[in-house]
Amino acid sequence: MFPSDKTKCKSYNVLSIESANYKAYMTSEFIGFLELIAYYSARDNYCIPERESGRVAMPELFDLISGSESGAIIAASLNVPTKDKANKDAYGNTQINENFASVTSALYEEHAKTLYVD
Repeated sequence: MFPSDKTKCKSYNVLSIESANYKAYMTSEFIGFLELIAYYSARDNYCIPERESGRVAMPELFDLISGSESGAIIAASLNVPTKDKANKDAYGNTQINENFASVTSALYEEHAKTLYVD
C-alpha cells in the first residue's frame, strides 16, 4: 500500500552516469562543469561559504551516484571519501570526497589509447 500522506514519502536524488569508450572524457568534463556551476550558484545565493576548491562535490548533491561501463569508473571516483577529515582549506571547509571529476578527466585524457583498444 502507498502511504496516503505525502510527507511519509522520501525522495532521493540519483546521478546515473552512462559513458562508453572515448565519451568518458566528455562525460567527466561535463560533471566537472556541474561541480563548478553548482558552486557558483550556491555561493552567489549565500547557501555555502567560499571554498578553496571552487567546486561542490557530487556526493553533496546526490544521495546515490552510479554508472555503467566507464560511467561506473567516474561514479566510483566521485564517491571515494576523503582520508583526512581534519584537513581544512583556507576557509575552514572540509571536502567530503577525495576526488572531483577532474581526476577522471585526466585519467581518460592520459590513458584513453590504453583503456580503449580498437
